[in-house]
Amino acid sequence: MKEYQVTILSSEMSEDVETYACRAASEALSMETSYSGIAGYIKKAFDKKYKKTWHCIVGTNYCGAFSHETGNFIHFILDDLTFLLFRST
Repeated sequence: MKEYQVTILSSEMSEDVETYACRAASEALSMETSYSGIAGYIKKAFDKKYKKTWHCIVGTNYCGAFSHETGNFIHFILDDLTFLLFRST
């Protein structure tokens, strides 16, 4: 699997969960070709491992407003692609 440059912009997750998020994103990038496919892969991985309901947004330029469960949010970059992953309240 390709090594990606990771930059965590903001997180309320434990280090173990952050690591899993970055690993799931790396796997998704190697298996999926569209942003929606990448986001879906990560969402399903988190729903399975950490129970529902997770949301994932992937892209290079987006804005938004949302609520999330405390401790269940990460905003990070792999190379030049930005990821927003959170569990809803």
